[in-house]
Amino acid sequence: MRIIIIGNGTINDRNIIKDNIMDNDIVVCCDGGLNYAFEEGIIPKCIIGDFDSVSEQVLKFFENKNIPIKKFPTKKDYTDMELCLEFCIKLSKETQAEEIIILGGIGSRFDHSLANAHILKMAADEGITASLLNENNRVYLIKDNIKIRGLKGSLVSLIPFGEKAKGVKTNGLFYELDSEDMLFGRSLGISNVITAQEAEISLTQGYLFVILAKD
Repeated sequence: MRIIIIGNGTINDRNIIKDNIMDNDIVVCCDGGLNYAFEEGIIPKCIIGDFDSVSEQVLKFFENKNIPIKKFPTKKDYTDMELCLEFCIKLSKETQAEEIIILGGIGSRFDHSLANAHILKMAADEGITASLLNENNRVYLIKDNIKIRGLKGSLVSLIPFGEKAKGVKTNGLFYELDSEDMLFGRSLGISNVITAQEAEISLTQGYLFVILAKD
C-alpha cells in the first residue's frame, strides 16, 4: 500500500494518474489536484488545501460524498503541498504505507516545483520514501540509500541538496562513485546511466536528489 498525493501541477498525460494508482493505494488530493480526481472518477480519502484552484462545483461534489476536508486560509506561511505532505507523513506511519508518491507536483511554476522538491526532506528525515512523479521525471531525496529496480538503461542524475553530500557510493551505474563527496553548485552527477537490473545509491552524510529522467 502506498499514499498517492494528487497536486495541481501540470499533468499532460492523464494515464500517469491511472497507471500509478493501485486498488489498495490511499489517495489524498491537494487543492487543485481535486480537479484531476473529479475528471478521472477518483474518490480520495482526504482533501487538503485552501481551494483557491478548485471550482465550487467540484468541491461541492466531494463534500456531498462526505470526504474529509482540511481547509486552510489562503494567506498562510506554508504551501498547500507542504501541509498535505505533512499530513501524509503522519498517515504513512499510521497505515505503514510503503511510500508516498506525488503526482501533479511538477508544473510550469518553477518556484512551486522547486519548493515541492525541497519539502521531500520532511519525508526523508522521517525515514519515509517519497518522490515527485510526472511524465518525464521521478525525483527522490535521500539521506541514506535507495535501490532502483527494473530500470536498466534509464538516465539518472545525482544532485547534492545542501553544501555537500558525503560518501556517495553507487552500484549498477555507468559512472560509478566510490565514497565520493559531491559538492553543491557542481554538475558532477548529471546524466548517468543505470546498467544493472538493480542499482543502489547511498551516502554517509547530507542529502542527495536522485532523479530518474527521460527526454
